[in-house]
Amino acid sequence: MSNHVSSHFCHLILDNIPVAVVTIDADFNITSFNNPAEDLTGYSASEAIGKSCSEILHSKRCNSESPLKKIKEVGVPTSGIEIELINRYDEHLPVRLSAASIEDDDGAVIGFLEIIEDISREKSLEREKNNFQNMLAHDMKSPLVAILGLTKRIREHHEDMSADKLDTYCKTIKNSGEQLESLVLEFLEFSRQVTDKVKLNLEEVDLPELLDQLILRCQPQASEKGSTDMVNTVNNKQLSIA
Repeated sequence: MSNHVSSHFCHLILDNIPVAVVTIDADFNITSFNNPAEDLTGYSASEAIGKSCSEILHSKRCNSESPLKKIKEVGVPTSGIEIELINRYDEHLPVRLSAASIEDDDGAVIGFLEIIEDISREKSLEREKNNFQNMLAHDMKSPLVAILGLTKRIREHHEDMSADKLDTYCKTIKNSGEQLESLVLEFLEFSRQVTDKVKLNLEEVDLPELLDQLILRCQPQASEKGSTDMVNTVNNKQLSIA
């Protein structure tokens, strides 16, 4: 295979792999720049080649914590460094960087190879996962507080409660327990990650009954904080909806 064909074949491979690949000389100037690197940075290969890597592959670590300078000093390749790359449009992109030195036959460093992976989607999914977990924890707290609050009220005042009031509290505790169970099952299903598609189970709800349950759940907290007027206000709104 001739040198021309071999070079063309290498460029073909580099331009079609799904990560940015950049080579840099010993003076930290860019010597090659594949298509994914162009897409990631917003610079064309003709614009990038010959420029300082800190100018094209700009990040907050370019100066004091430059991975390439550390490799040149220590001689140890780096792998999986997560940084924010600032592209030509001043967009901050989360990337994962791996870098190694290129040496001649005598072991002298003549350049560097950087592999840069865009992890924007990965970070987005991570944020969605954290948001889901935070939302779930918040949603689980409400029925749990209702169960504990109403159980305490029954324990302390059951002798003075009417049968209807006691039955209403017990039903609310049961409904809160079922809601809590449903949230736990939902979390377990999410954790299994069987599929990346969200399945919605739509069903009709009795809005006045739902409001009534929510009011009963909030009564223990409202009473403790002296906010019974707020509960009465919500109760009045519920009656107007019904």
